[in-house]
Amino acid sequence: MIRFLILFCFLSSLTLRAHESPIDHVEREFQMWVADGKLHVSCRLQFTERATLLRLQPMDGDGNGKISDAERDAFFAAEAQSIASQFQLTLEDQKISLQPTGDVIRDAQLGQTYEFAAPLPPLAAGSHLGILIDGHSRKYPGAFRWRDAGGRPNQIRVEPRNPPTASTNREHPPWIELPFKIIVPQ
Repeated sequence: MIRFLILFCFLSSLTLRAHESPIDHVEREFQMWVADGKLHVSCRLQFTERATLLRLQPMDGDGNGKISDAERDAFFAAEAQSIASQFQLTLEDQKISLQPTGDVIRDAQLGQTYEFAAPLPPLAAGSHLGILIDGHSRKYPGAFRWRDAGGRPNQIRVEPRNPPTASTNREHPPWIELPFKIIVPQ
């Protein structure tokens, strides 16, 4: 009986320090840029094979075992809208809503690239602080990478507000926050 209690206490202590399984972690790649008076955000999600397979059943809207082009497109349009609703974008203390633009681009590595845009208010020359919080990453954690959108010094551009550090480039943050600044040249 004492051995059982010791074993139970040991296993209980392991459970308390346990970490969720990385099976369904989603890797992300973000890119942000300004064009045509809008802030554009590209978000590529890299699902595991298991997670991708689990998404096939909900994609089959009529449950006939076959996924038509219309069912696939409807699924991805709903996913894009869901992801957009979970983004919290703030620029200069003003909340801005991102909306999906275009079709989801799928690739052979099980990646899905979603693009979003939001109209920007008129911006004076200078630096304008913002932050993008990815609420979707709370439910589907994983590593991320923030790609530089590039741009010339004489163009409106988006830059990270802080240099990459362990806090903004962690392997497994509890959620993703991208502090940025929009630079409007003189």
